[in-house]
Amino acid sequence: MSETPATTRNQRKHANRKARRDEKLRTDFPRLESWVVAKDSYGDCILAGNVYNHSRIKNGASIETSPLLKCGHLFAVTSTGSKYLLGTPSKEYMDFREKHNLGPISQKVFHFKPQ
Repeated sequence: MSETPATTRNQRKHANRKARRDEKLRTDFPRLESWVVAKDSYGDCILAGNVYNHSRIKNGASIETSPLLKCGHLFAVTSTGSKYLLGTPSKEYMDFREKHNLGPISQKVFHFKPQ
């Protein structure tokens, strides 16, 4: 079955829309790279990693977020309302996932209740 011109046009429109959305996300939100899920001293889940595109923190600086409210494959939201775009996770985090048979990072969103 061959693709019709309308199908090809729709696929291009979808790809262009996705590219514009991804670019907007990269410019509107701080991005965490080499991130890992960790626990803070109160036992709350946080993210630790290198931040980029943050309005008050130097690019590449190492940070720990506030306690997580929710975290998915693309975004994390903290208890203070901060939103982070998630870049590439750290090798240590991926090794941890593999060691504990957690599989690949999925599109499932996890919700947290800070203690």
